[in-house]
Amino acid sequence: MNKLFTTLCLATAALAPLAAAPTGGSPAAKSITEAAPKTQADSISYYFGTQISEYYDSMCEDDPSLKTPGAKQEFLKAFNDAISQLEDKTNAYITGYNAGVQVLLKGVQLDKYFDIHLNPGMVGYGIAYALSDNTDRTKIQSEGMQYLDNIFSAEPNIYYAKEQEAETPEPHPSLAKYNAAFFSKPGNYKTTPSGLQYVIIKEGNGESPKATSNVTVNYEGMLLDGTVFDSSFERGEPIDFPLDKVIPGWTEGLQLMKPGGEAVFYIPYKLAYGESGTPGGPIPAKADLIFLVHLISVNN
Repeated sequence: MNKLFTTLCLATAALAPLAAAPTGGSPAAKSITEAAPKTQADSISYYFGTQISEYYDSMCEDDPSLKTPGAKQEFLKAFNDAISQLEDKTNAYITGYNAGVQVLLKGVQLDKYFDIHLNPGMVGYGIAYALSDNTDRTKIQSEGMQYLDNIFSAEPNIYYAKEQEAETPEPHPSLAKYNAAFFSKPGNYKTTPSGLQYVIIKEGNGESPKATSNVTVNYEGMLLDGTVFDSSFERGEPIDFPLDKVIPGWTEGLQLMKPGGEAVFYIPYKLAYGESGTPGGPIPAKADLIFLVHLISVNN
């Protein structure tokens, strides 16, 4: 139960800044130059907007229908409507309005996962009796809590099953097309002064790691004959490591990426395991290597 309501409470945290945001509503999307903050208050306001956008993105993971342009426009319209309705209201009114939004969000989750339809009017009765310190509410409150506990402890637990399914990583792209022939044709890739060849297949966001950073990645490594010698994708377990403790091709290549991005590296043996390879296998002497890497996060 905690995960569901923790997720829903994130909406409160993300939307809470609205109560303190500058008035005047928000404009339609503009170019980044036109919308650039000009004052300290603008910068803070812009920051609040990015936080709400990140919250929306997290909801898209649970409900893919929110990813459509139409849904995003509807979201922005609803935001503007709320701002125009709330900008002259008291803090008590805004807090109550926000609480109503949370009830609707909780209702969506309960309806989706457990076919339970919240009764907004009954929620209102619960609030009113609680605010009036009416002691008769205790038994009813305990009963409702028990119902929820029973639902969340039931097997199979629909919500956690769906949550686990959502967290299962998508199948990673095949390395088959990124073979020696691919890297034999200039124009398919970029080359660094050290000789590392790479192609960014998915742009990430945020700051790139430094040579001394700790990172979390998923990866697959392939010999030039197509043999996959290692894959964290197959194991289902990303790895964490400091960038200055791996082969030079990785240290250099990961610094070209951003969190959430994917790239393929063609790493000459001098930037990999050198003339000896890995004694006992699986990497032969003087082996050039191809890696698919998904940079999940930069941890420091």
